[in-house]
Amino acid sequence: MLISVLGGFGSMGSSVVRALLKYTDSKINICDRNFLDISQMFPHGIDRVTYTRLDAIREETIPSAISGSSIVINCIGPFYRYGEIIARSVIGAGISGVDICNDSNAITSLLALDDEARKRNVTYITSLGFSPGLSNLFAMRAASSLETVEKVSIGWVSSIDELSGQAQIEHLMYLVNEKVPFYSRRTRTRVDAFSGTEMFKFPYPVGLKKLSHMGYPEVITLSEYMDVNEVSVKGGLIPSWTEFLIRAAGKTGISKDGTVREKVASIFHMTSRYAQFHIRKKNLGNAALRVNVTGIRKGARVQISCGTINKLENLLAYPVVTGAVFLANGEIEVKGVYPPEGCIDEERALNWMSRCGLVYTYSEKFLEEGI
Repeated sequence: MLISVLGGFGSMGSSVVRALLKYTDSKINICDRNFLDISQMFPHGIDRVTYTRLDAIREETIPSAISGSSIVINCIGPFYRYGEIIARSVIGAGISGVDICNDSNAITSLLALDDEARKRNVTYITSLGFSPGLSNLFAMRAASSLETVEKVSIGWVSSIDELSGQAQIEHLMYLVNEKVPFYSRRTRTRVDAFSGTEMFKFPYPVGLKKLSHMGYPEVITLSEYMDVNEVSVKGGLIPSWTEFLIRAAGKTGISKDGTVREKVASIFHMTSRYAQFHIRKKNLGNAALRVNVTGIRKGARVQISCGTINKLENLLAYPVVTGAVFLANGEIEVKGVYPPEGCIDEERALNWMSRCGLVYTYSEKFLEEGI
């Protein structure tokens, strides 16, 4: 079996390649614009990894790069720029795929490819990463034991050490320029990005962290597969000055222009490389996720929480590799384009990820009436 990883030399893509090498016996085709030394990056997989040049800006290069693949995993961002282009090419080639799209604008255009995927008899799973992805599966896991679901509250935090990818930085700079989705009172609305500050409690070394609206795709997709009154996604960065810089870029308007945003993100990326050395010393190189689901069970209001803390590269790689493995093994039979909650059994997926190394908490508490 051949799995092509688009953007496999990037910060996110390389973590997916390492996970595939560790947890599967697949051959891996890295499709990227630039070639890096495979023997240096993946010394234990030199006999299983090959390279094919791909330039996502030139859509015509995609079909030949992924030719012969059983599954395609797309890690090339930002997804508002490349998500639909790549998904359309993968589906058009008659290949099933997975991506880690975290952009709420891109998710709509990706889901619109559903009819084409059905015609091609393939399955494409979008937004199967950290958040969204693992967060969706946590939400479905928690909601499964409730008779009525009132609210899904998703919170994530990531250190700048983990945010080293330029595409990730550019994505957040793009996000601050607009209003983001928020599902409230069974209606999809929009709020200002980085608004609605709320405290979330994560395990050490993160602890209490102020998070704000990020409007990730879970807001759009979970409400389609779950009868729920409210869905929110809030995020935060460590250290806090990184958020300050991103907000400042939005207020000054310099991040509105795509070309300028790309250049500023490149500078921010280089600055973050210097910051990483100091952050690692402080043991802040972590990402954390907490999903709180509130609802009714046997007449009582209950809040069920799932949470985890790990390196972001692991928390992102576990879900996307699980999706690729399930597709390759024929465990996902439906055809079309789906978010994780639309086609993956969350219990089986979380069990598979646990065998790979995912450690997560599951807790329940009864809430006083009216809280």
